[in-house]
Amino acid sequence: MSASSKIRPRRNIGEGAIGYLMRLGTANGIRRLPDMAREVGIPWYSLLRGEYVENIAHLARMDLDPLTYDTAARSKSAVTLRGQVVRPKQWSVHGGRRACALCLADDVAKNPRDRLPRAWHRAWWDVRPVTTCGIHGVELASACATCGEKLSFRWADIRYCPNGHDLTLQKGIPASHLKGDRYVVGRLGGRQRESHPFLDGGSLGEAIDAMHLVGNAACDAGASPAQILEAGHSALKRWPTTFEGILDRLSSDADVGPGRWGAAATYGPLHTRLQEMAPGPLREKFRSCMRSHAARKGVSVSKPLFGATAPTGDFAFLTLVAEELGVGFDRARKELKSLGAIPANTRRGTPILIRSDDVDRLREMHSIDKTLSEREIAQRLTIGRAQASVLISAGFLGDRSSVGQTDIQKFMDGLRIKATSRRRKDATPLPDACRTGRCSIDVATRAILAGDLEIVGVSSESGLRGMMVGIADVRAVGKLSRGTMTVNDAAAALGAKWSTVRDLTRLKLIDADDRGVHRTSVEAFGRRFVAGARLAEMSGVRPRALVNLLSDAGVHPTASPPECRQVFYRRAELAGLSRRRSLPDPVRSMVGKLADA
Repeated sequence: MSASSKIRPRRNIGEGAIGYLMRLGTANGIRRLPDMAREVGIPWYSLLRGEYVENIAHLARMDLDPLTYDTAARSKSAVTLRGQVVRPKQWSVHGGRRACALCLADDVAKNPRDRLPRAWHRAWWDVRPVTTCGIHGVELASACATCGEKLSFRWADIRYCPNGHDLTLQKGIPASHLKGDRYVVGRLGGRQRESHPFLDGGSLGEAIDAMHLVGNAACDAGASPAQILEAGHSALKRWPTTFEGILDRLSSDADVGPGRWGAAATYGPLHTRLQEMAPGPLREKFRSCMRSHAARKGVSVSKPLFGATAPTGDFAFLTLVAEELGVGFDRARKELKSLGAIPANTRRGTPILIRSDDVDRLREMHSIDKTLSEREIAQRLTIGRAQASVLISAGFLGDRSSVGQTDIQKFMDGLRIKATSRRRKDATPLPDACRTGRCSIDVATRAILAGDLEIVGVSSESGLRGMMVGIADVRAVGKLSRGTMTVNDAAAALGAKWSTVRDLTRLKLIDADDRGVHRTSVEAFGRRFVAGARLAEMSGVRPRALVNLLSDAGVHPTASPPECRQVFYRRAELAGLSRRRSLPDPVRSMVGKLADA
């Protein structure tokens, strides 16, 4: 299927790359999405990870940024969709397709005579915790109600199940308990967003975890996912009163007395789920509330909760002191023991309170300008050790042999002054954006400091995770930094079709390897060659007629069918025609315009 013959349906707001490619395949008679992906040169599993979006945008002749915004981009630790961040486990695209039959029926009803496929896949249907349609109040279907066949992204026609049954003719199952689902879909732009004083303080993924945490504690066994989500949503409207009531009920039911070690036994699964919840501002609110409740009830808190407690009075907790100094717990414990600040018979695993004067003595042993290890630098910048190593090697933190806290603070301050006051919807933490956008973090940092990459907000997270950037911006910076470019980008630079660039690389007129097309080779080709279509436009004759005229003049194409889809001539050979006295008028006009261009 040639690029020129493709039917390109109009894309809907909220329709990601996978959903649009399904409709594009259906419109052009391709029944399976993997076949459509292969047709446009995209690996199937890369499509499911949100990659190669630029290929689809180029193929459909649409702006890249809106399509990227509506397409989920998955990194190792997060999935970014429509400016929101969820956990990978909250993303269901690998588990099969889901749909609302009533939404699809509405799509068809809007244009009943339109032959193009109008039923489209909403990106928020792929968020696993969403089990109901917030518009029609029915359950999202994951299988055909007629034959029971599971819906799949492999079948391109969104309106029909793999066995050909029309989903728009099927009635959705009425659902109740919609508030939680509606909140999630509202944050993703699928309906009007509803404010929530507690949940709005964290990422969407953290908000979903918070609703599950409280909803599971508030609901009876056997509650539906939508019921659990709504229970958490409603309970957290009255924060912290309802949560403290749950803690009261759990502690009264537990057989744990004052002063005994028993937070895990006291709060049960709620305590376990809280420890499994990813770091963020909402988790810290839960932990602080549980610590306060445990203190009032005389229940000893577990190590994870104890380690996060802030210093109080004339004492500080050893775990916090060790974290502040960037050393391990065992090392801090050993050094304090050598100072006589810890009794010799203190059992391991026991929470340790250190007096303020002993804490000061330990701080003196670890001055703020001490040389930090690569691991410590990574911890302070909240990035992985690989990214930290890249920044150290690039010299952003000064002398790599003596990087201290002052160097890190100076580096972070230099980035913060580049931040803008406005927060874009596609804002993503810098480390995640670099991984998703395939851009080295040192390249992105250099672009920020040079003013070529904008920090579009600063979040409450520490280190570089608090620096927010646009993934599309980072991807563009990454492309420029590499000596290679995609076939589509090379085609856009030359004003040619992507299949033509592929042919030119096969003819060795443009250099390419496994990493992509060489940027310098594309630039050199543009200087040395000119397309026959452009020459025909200059001469005012048809392309085939111009080829014949130039052949009569002794100038033949360097590339032409069948080896290459388009015709290209060497500029040097065309320039030599200007010395001839006898030339057809169209050729003479073309040579003059080419020399002036």
